[in-house]
Amino acid sequence: MKYGEKYNNRIEIEKLNIFGELVIKTDLADNSGINIEKVGENDFLYQNSIRIYGVPKVKGNYYILLDGNFRGGAFGGMTNFKKKYDVIICDYNLGDGLN
Repeated sequence: MKYGEKYNNRIEIEKLNIFGELVIKTDLADNSGINIEKVGENDFLYQNSIRIYGVPKVKGNYYILLDGNFRGGAFGGMTNFKKKYDVIICDYNLGDGLN
């Protein structure tokens, strides 16, 4: 992510529907200029995406951690997943800014 430049991206979580709550944790400061939102939520399911957008105002290395459950695994039970993304905000463009 380039410091001071408008950013808009989506993270898709492997073509699956999330059951219950998708928990998003991050160490991005409230004044970072970056917003993270769940896409397609309703009472029981979340679509498999989050949106990250804004104009980065704070340089540094951060993370976004997604934690949730989906139906799958052995005998159709619930399976937990955790996925961590590194967010790098700097003076030059690093591609999509997420690793």
